[in-house]
Amino acid sequence: MNTDRITELAKAQGKTLTYLCALVGRPRYYLKSVRSSGTSIPREYLEAFAVDLGTTVEYLLGETDDAGACSEQQKNTVTYYRNEQKVVKRLKPDQMKMLADMIDGIRTDE
Repeated sequence: MNTDRITELAKAQGKTLTYLCALVGRPRYYLKSVRSSGTSIPREYLEAFAVDLGTTVEYLLGETDDAGACSEQQKNTVTYYRNEQKVVKRLKPDQMKMLADMIDGIRTDE
């Protein structure tokens, strides 16, 4: 995926790519690896980036040149995502291991 628009908006607002990666709980090099590998970014990450950067997912994807404001639905999605991150960060090590095991179990069932 082309991450130029994300990079340009972040730079214009004085935000780093490391900050945006942390926003969605990914390693600091995530956006650079997406760009170099050509993989796509999950919709929920794009929504988080769009809300934080004050634009739309469609603009970030290059589907429109209108950088208009994000929708209320996008704001709600990001608020939910951030709240979930706060819950995960408060987990104790044994709870974190149990959650990781559950997620691994779901991934192998697919």
